[in-house]
Amino acid sequence: MTVLGDMAQATGVAAQRGWGPLTRALGFAGSAVRRSELTVGYRVPGPILDFANQLLSHTAPELTPARSIRQRGRRPELYEVEPASVVSRVRELVGDLEGEWSTVGVIAPADLIDPIVGDLGDAGVDVADIRSTTALDRPVTVLEPATAKGLEFDAVIVVEPARFAELANGLRLLYVALTRAVQRLSVVHSRPLPALLT
Repeated sequence: MTVLGDMAQATGVAAQRGWGPLTRALGFAGSAVRRSELTVGYRVPGPILDFANQLLSHTAPELTPARSIRQRGRRPELYEVEPASVVSRVRELVGDLEGEWSTVGVIAPADLIDPIVGDLGDAGVDVADIRSTTALDRPVTVLEPATAKGLEFDAVIVVEPARFAELANGLRLLYVALTRAVQRLSVVHSRPLPALLT
């Protein structure tokens, strides 16, 4: 049997912190288990993956941080704004990014989804609220961090990452959010960034 998983993205209620307890729970132990780490990434550019990997020392310290085969790319762009300007700054960034990329994902805390979707809609942006559709057929998608797992977008805007830490397995959810971008990553925040990212 082959079991494939990424402990850095284990975000469920019963999320495992390592492979040992998981393989024992499956009835395997010792020499019956051969573990291989996949340490080369192809999807996320190096500058973005390196930024996200800073979280691993806390979220998955037993893992070897992956390195990207794509060492070229733009560094994540960090935008610190006043709390009242978070939603409008997201709209401005979406306006810039949707003209350049086919897909833009906005990953935000639950209570900011409605204000962001409303503001983008008022600005004429063709936006999907992932809570009300299962289709990813619009240029811009707004979603919560837990829903972003397994998805990818050309450009991603992560909103208020410090708020993710308030959720169960929040720093792992933040890792998921930061690694959804295959080209560009922007971070909009009014609260200070988590210490691991500074």
